[in-house]
Amino acid sequence: MKELDGKHVDYEATMATKLSIAKKIFDLEKDSILNSTSFKKFLLENEEWLKPYAAFCFLHDFFETSDHRQWGTLPHSLEKLVSSESSHYDIICFHYYIQYHLHLQLSEAALYAKEKGVVLKGDLPIGVDRNSVNTWPGVTSTGAPPDYFDKNGQNWGFPTYNWEKMSKDNYAWWRAHLSQMANYFTAYRIDHILGFFRIWELPEHATTGLVGKFRPSIPLSQEELEKKGIWDFDRLSKPYILQEFLQFKDDCNTEKKVVAKLKSLIEKSLLLESEDKLRRGLFDLLQNVVLIRDPEDATSFYPRFNLEDTSSFKDLDEHRLFGAKMS
Repeated sequence: MKELDGKHVDYEATMATKLSIAKKIFDLEKDSILNSTSFKKFLLENEEWLKPYAAFCFLHDFFETSDHRQWGTLPHSLEKLVSSESSHYDIICFHYYIQYHLHLQLSEAALYAKEKGVVLKGDLPIGVDRNSVNTWPGVTSTGAPPDYFDKNGQNWGFPTYNWEKMSKDNYAWWRAHLSQMANYFTAYRIDHILGFFRIWELPEHATTGLVGKFRPSIPLSQEELEKKGIWDFDRLSKPYILQEFLQFKDDCNTEKKVVAKLKSLIEKSLLLESEDKLRRGLFDLLQNVVLIRDPEDATSFYPRFNLEDTSSFKDLDEHRLFGAKMS
């Protein structure tokens, strides 16, 4: 333990050490704890989130990654994964055990604070980790649009909520989340409350925060645009490159693909220029669009943020932009 007592915290080593100790204690007292009335009550009241969480932790360790997009299609259902008949049931129970003791400790601290007249305030961030039990592979990320501080916007990386789907069960996930927090906290700090009403949504393949749209927002329909005389939608929605015979290949036609491509070139010592300079230049080309086509509806479009700053917009002539109207 002395090795971990330094000026800087080695979080991975500290966590590994704590888990190692916890597993040894679990092996000694698991029978008495798991068969106790208190534990059984905790499991019954929390199984809706506790069972998926324990299964997620087991799979995280099994696949050695929390990125569930890499797990593929699992051969077993959740109930089979947490079944007492499974060969790994002890591992599942260990995760129950850890959460049970965290619950006891936090409950004790909350009760002590209440008795002393101290109010505990819990933090409620708008987002959840993309690689967590709360998520499943999605196609969007959350961030912030371009502003004075960052012309490319921000990509926070966590997924946006499907509010339409959540509304069908009266937002049960949120109500359960808040009810659980109410077991320990008297007040909440809601981080980025605006996100409950409007959020900057980015495609999954983006790394910057520029080419996004607000959710919810109403797109422009192709029919609506055509009535205004706007017609060349490929020209407006695809990266505008002056040399028209040039185009992006499929293996580098998104920001994430560009990053991966440059990384592979570096590993092969084939990159002759600065990686940052090339990445920025390629990103500028990819982002050089006027309209963003809705991935869920090819006949709907969103104006690109600050579209008037793009060369794609500046190079439009009246015939190209308003051909139908001018003819």
